[in-house]
Amino acid sequence: MCGITGWAKSDPESLPLAGDEEILRSMCNSMVHRGPDSEGIWLGAGSALGMRRLSIIDLKTGDQPVWNEERSVVVVMNGEIYNFKTIRAKLEEKGHTFKTEGDTEVVPHLYDEYGEEFVEHLNGMFAIALWDLRQRKLIIARDRFGEKPLYYGVFGNDLYFASELKVLLTHSKIDPEIDLKALQQYLSYDYVPAPRSIYKEINKLPAAHTLVWQSGKISTRRYWDLSFDKGPEKIPIAEASSVLRQKLSDSVKIRLVSDVPLGVLLSGGIDSSTIAAFAQHH
Repeated sequence: MCGITGWAKSDPESLPLAGDEEILRSMCNSMVHRGPDSEGIWLGAGSALGMRRLSIIDLKTGDQPVWNEERSVVVVMNGEIYNFKTIRAKLEEKGHTFKTEGDTEVVPHLYDEYGEEFVEHLNGMFAIALWDLRQRKLIIARDRFGEKPLYYGVFGNDLYFASELKVLLTHSKIDPEIDLKALQQYLSYDYVPAPRSIYKEINKLPAAHTLVWQSGKISTRRYWDLSFDKGPEKIPIAEASSVLRQKLSDSVKIRLVSDVPLGVLLSGGIDSSTIAAFAQHH
């Protein structure tokens, strides 16, 4: 896993202050366990992005942040884009050029092509932060099922985000109050359902959502929802079994893209044993 963090100012033209880089590095250091291999930061007018990286794909040139060709869009990401090679090939056909072999770099180029709908083209697990220098706009996005965590809050009219709550608490401007309703939910369910967190002023970005921050205003959008539309009325069990097997096989295969060794945690049940079998096959 990796970790991302940063902020966006209500005044998009405000330049970084003295001490901002030290604060950003401190926030990154508080999640070094998420990414022990490298650190990347960027500070500019109106925004700052930071990340800690655990290297899985493109060990040599895959550090972040990453940019588009004009360096007008900058991105940090925690996670993995499973279909990045297909996306990259299509973008190259449209004239885009790439400097790394990593999956994160497809994101700023996708944004150039599709704007805020870029996330709808991604198959993966991710938490993404993107700053558009032209429009002075921050976009944060979370994958369809919320595999990767992403928290945000507004303090002093500025928006802050991070992969973990304790990263936000590192910043001196953030002093939240316990949310008693969230505490009640935790005691009832053993977790706090999104969009709440244990703090009143900090929210989780729900799964399959994007958040846009521009000139001090927030807007959120759900970009995907699970569909239970009925398929064929009747399908032979043998055909259904074959379709399920192929889908499971394909799902495991696309998750095996890695430049480091992979393993499977086995519980002894059918689920993990099936995944291990397909992983071994591929």
